[in-house]
Amino acid sequence: MEPESSSAAGSVRASETGSLECSPYALSRCGACRYSRHEALSLAPRGSAPGWVCHRRTGPARRRMERSVGRPELHARWWPRQVLPVLPVLVWRGTNAARWECETGTGASVQPRFTNALLPVSGLLPMTLEPATYLALSKPRITAMVVLVAALSFLFGLSVAPTDSSPSADWVWPLSWLCAGTALLSAGASAVNMWMERDLDSRMERTRVRPLPAGRVAPATVMVFGLAAAAAGTVLLVRTVGALTALLGAATFLVYVAVYTPLKTRTEWATHVGTVPGALPVLMGYSAARGAVEAPGLVLFGILLIWQLPHFFAINWLYRDEYRRAGFRMLASADPSGRRLAIESVVFAAALLLVSLAPPLRAQTGITYELAALVLGGAFLAVVVRFARARSLATARHAVLASVVYLPAIFAALIVDRLLAGRLPLW
Repeated sequence: MEPESSSAAGSVRASETGSLECSPYALSRCGACRYSRHEALSLAPRGSAPGWVCHRRTGPARRRMERSVGRPELHARWWPRQVLPVLPVLVWRGTNAARWECETGTGASVQPRFTNALLPVSGLLPMTLEPATYLALSKPRITAMVVLVAALSFLFGLSVAPTDSSPSADWVWPLSWLCAGTALLSAGASAVNMWMERDLDSRMERTRVRPLPAGRVAPATVMVFGLAAAAAGTVLLVRTVGALTALLGAATFLVYVAVYTPLKTRTEWATHVGTVPGALPVLMGYSAARGAVEAPGLVLFGILLIWQLPHFFAINWLYRDEYRRAGFRMLASADPSGRRLAIESVVFAAALLLVSLAPPLRAQTGITYELAALVLGGAFLAVVVRFARARSLATARHAVLASVVYLPAIFAALIVDRLLAGRLPLW
């Protein structure tokens, strides 16, 4: 007979058989709590439906809290009244002094990995003090690439000036504020994306080590961090760079988290939609330098937009089985043979070569950039064609590597060309 634990939403069963494993991957509502704001870790008996498990503090700090404000799990709605009287006690005990107990209907208990919570009274307040966790939430490699692209676009924008005038030499502080604001917006978007996909990430081998699936931080902490970083980045850009750049940054954040992320589990066209927020940092950098969005900046936007498609198609092919198991709708899932993915990869790689030599951009560049664009675009196209023909893991890795080399190289060629032409007063 399976024991049963009742809740306001109904009953949840926990199997008596099988080994119990406290998994921080899947989040559910606790069967012992009255209010839906109290988030609980899901206890997943192997081979059976998940049961419920509740966070409960044990030891002196819990007894002090209960004497002050009553049982915290029954008053999660009124967290300010609970936390403020006992905040000094919780801070004094430290991040690793709290012990948690996971209880099931069978009376069994296990020790979860989530032991670094400062304020675990409700689902709104768990915090962590590990800087490495927040760095991981910001997806540092992606954020670094976004900041680099925005900075190089800014420098290119400085060089786009009438031939009878010289570019302004006062560029250091605007560039610094642009990089800081862009980094905050990118970090915020990445954190909110992790919060939205925490259950899906736990099903994939390459993403289950992220802070949320690994149980190193609570979901509410991630959401607060993401929104705060995005808001700070937007305000910083408004105050120091300009309203247009801040508007483009806010649009990047909103399209990424409100449009692209939900579409990833609904349609294989999500990858195409996601190229828009992925390419907007180019316009952020260009508009920060020029104060407007012009034809050369739009060409750079097109380069980054098109580049993402063969890049992500190759990644999709590498991890197609994991994406399918996790529930993501990717192009490789809609067409397991990979024929459509291969055709689109070649088409967009060829389009990338053509767009990189578009007239509005060539009018602002010289022979150095044109030769680099021709060589880099041709080499990238050749690698993508090889991947499209073989569709193997090795050729997919080569395509990813070639794309990662192409993007910074084409922007670097653009800046070097402008330096050789004397259009960038960097010193």
